Amino acid sequence: MYITSELMSFFMCLVLGMGIGILFDIFRIIRKVISHNNVAVIVQDCIFCILSGAYVFYIMYMLNFGQFRFYLIIAVILSNIVYFLTISRHFINIFLHILTPIKYIIEKFTIKSK
Repeated sequence: MYITSELMSFFMCLVLGMGIGILFDIFRIIRKVISHNNVAVIVQDCIFCILSGAYVFYIMYMLNFGQFRFYLIIAVILSNIVYFLTISRHFINIFLHILTPIKYIIEKFTIKSK
């Protein structure tokens, strides 16, 4: 039973790392669709890092009853790296192809109404 719970924690941390990658890509998509200045990007990145780091440690704390395991941190980092090297580019391109026409339509209607 012990090894089963450890494996479950490991796989949950793999999913957590990919989930954090997806959330970061959502921020990147928003930045491409709606322009931000450099200060806003830095502030958003800092807030994202703090919140995602706190969430990772909270989940790891809850999964292991307060015991932090180094291999779980490695699982989060590795799955995040694998996500960014494989899926991230496609995820961003798909959503940009969806959101860019929507942005164009919204801009057309807002300009006409002025």
